[in-house]
Amino acid sequence: MKTIFSTGLRALKGILLVGLVSFSLWILGLSPAVAADTTDYLNDPGTSQSIERYEAIQPKTDGMNNFEDTDPRRNTQQAEAKGQALKDTAKRRQIQASDPFEPMREALGDAKAELSETADDLQDDVGDKASDFFKRD
Repeated sequence: MKTIFSTGLRALKGILLVGLVSFSLWILGLSPAVAADTTDYLNDPGTSQSIERYEAIQPKTDGMNNFEDTDPRRNTQQAEAKGQALKDTAKRRQIQASDPFEPMREALGDAKAELSETADDLQDDVGDKASDFFKRD
């Protein structure tokens, strides 16, 4: 009989504890929440903000949001040089696309100039040696 009574008492204690915790959480949920006062930086409707919250590190220009589109601390010279090189390459390829045989013509013209120069030098050398040969006799 004592064990039945102690088991029932233990179960009753558990039920009462769960009920007390549930009741206290329910009471806390009914109380109004106290939030931090966030009205110290809000403006009245229709008025402009009187305090600038951030210091401007860039001069105002015509870019996005009245500032330059790039960070002024960033060095963009390499990017600008690469961009210019890409533009030049695109223009050159566009010109080549209009005449696909132009590079071959340039190469043949260079080869022709080198060949004629070599032939002139060879002609001069042969002429000099022939005149030297005939002068000996």
